[in-house]
Amino acid sequence: MQHPGVRFLSPDTDNIAVVTPQMVQAPNSDLISLINEIGSSSSRAQGLPHIITTFSSFSSSDNILYILVDDTQTRVLGFVKIGPRHLFLWDRYGSQHEMNPICLLDFFTYQTEQRKGYGRKMIDRVLNDLDLQMQQIPIDRPSSLCLSFMKKHFGLSEYVPQNNKFVVFDQFWKSDFQNYKPSRDSNLNTHRTVSMQQQQLTPTRPTMRATGAANSDAPRQAQTPGRRAGLNPITWLPYD
Repeated sequence: MQHPGVRFLSPDTDNIAVVTPQMVQAPNSDLISLINEIGSSSSRAQGLPHIITTFSSFSSSDNILYILVDDTQTRVLGFVKIGPRHLFLWDRYGSQHEMNPICLLDFFTYQTEQRKGYGRKMIDRVLNDLDLQMQQIPIDRPSSLCLSFMKKHFGLSEYVPQNNKFVVFDQFWKSDFQNYKPSRDSNLNTHRTVSMQQQQLTPTRPTMRATGAANSDAPRQAQTPGRRAGLNPITWLPYD
């Protein structure tokens, strides 16, 4: 995608521009339009009802954008957005983990530029900068195309569905997810595990112990005082 805002990026030798919110505190209209446009393109391609990457949300966040441009540095080929999130995640053993991992929040390559290795190039750059492996990064509401990408390039496919719609692959729980710190200023290694308590939905019914006859639960037939005493209840005299 050609856009005048590309000239305000500062791509490195890999043609990747790393953009932080601090770098766009005094933006121009072209840069604002660029971020809004790539976010809109990503959401349309994923069929999302709302745009998840906008300039206003990005500029007030602690996320990072990795924007890949072409060799002429005039066209955007794709982008990746990452950032920390406070999550409650369930593992396969019924334990809930509270943590603040770095997450993959948006991932997009323009359709005309797909199947050229650009997606893998951006992800590899992110992993290298963070010193992480892909299985250590939860993904926010990934599309079917994103899931296929993760399976093809990283062998990641099995996961436990989460209430928050993040995808955490099974290999996440086998990795050293508690000890990484992508930023000195972020508390990303916070982790707390809470075991799921089994709730007893039906309380145990108390056992009734018989104190008299063995069949104490059987209904008893009411008797008049006269019959109990062997008297005629009409004349109150003994039966003949």
